[in-house]
Amino acid sequence: FKPDAVWLDGSFMWHLIPQVHAHKLPVVVRSLQIESTHVFADEGWSIPNVFRAFVKDLGEEYMAKNADVVIAINRNEADIYKKMGARKVETIPLRQLPSILEKESAAYRDARPLHIQFSASTFSVTHNLEGALKVIHHIAPALEKAAPGEFVIHVTGGKLPERIAKTLPSNVVYEGYVADYEAFMKNIDIALTESLGVVGMHGKLFAPVAAGIPTATQSIALAGFPFKGGEHLLQGESVEQAVKELLLLRDYATRERIGRAGRALSLELFSRNVLIQNLQSVL
Repeated sequence: FKPDAVWLDGSFMWHLIPQVHAHKLPVVVRSLQIESTHVFADEGWSIPNVFRAFVKDLGEEYMAKNADVVIAINRNEADIYKKMGARKVETIPLRQLPSILEKESAAYRDARPLHIQFSASTFSVTHNLEGALKVIHHIAPALEKAAPGEFVIHVTGGKLPERIAKTLPSNVVYEGYVADYEAFMKNIDIALTESLGVVGMHGKLFAPVAAGIPTATQSIALAGFPFKGGEHLLQGESVEQAVKELLLLRDYATRERIGRAGRALSLELFSRNVLIQNLQSVL
């Protein structure tokens, strides 16, 4: 069996590149995230993690210089791979986004309370737990003080520590793992993302934006894509700014305007046609 090319799904498989080149075949490597920065995002800073990140960074640089094509998951990481010496880099974002864009846009309700979603895959990951603590202990109380009874925050994701889940503010509900996520999101008015880290492409941000749900986030999460605060989403770096942005979304017209603008730009950037064009460029 001799294929025309080999596709490696993950930069951690860099050690296979010379084996493929030995057979005079081109190699495409799709990065799921830059592995060296992922160590700190998931597990925090420590001396062993500094060593692990250094070793992983050597692998990333080898991959960038030796793969025939590198596929980055976001624009910031594409620039990093170019600086590492990649000859050709293409950006292909999350594969789930085209299917979200092919479904109906979120509905906009003029009702109270407004339901906010804060999501993570698992709170055993350091930056996910940090974000949850910021939402639960700081944003939620400030929001309730500024607008009593107007917002309910739904926290989804596995492994939230029991000591935290048992002492939630009155306006926070821990949903845990949600089996039918699509059905759950139909009752959500606003998405909130916090402390996303610096690696990969954040589905918890771009999925609700693509669905047309007005979303409040931080600039670090935008990953080089041209979403603008106040136009396509709302952007608040501190607790005070996040609360201020969420309070703006009490207005029905503002929620609809932000939601529709975010979805429209997502269609330009992440549609299936764009995905196919980028894949054709790679191949």
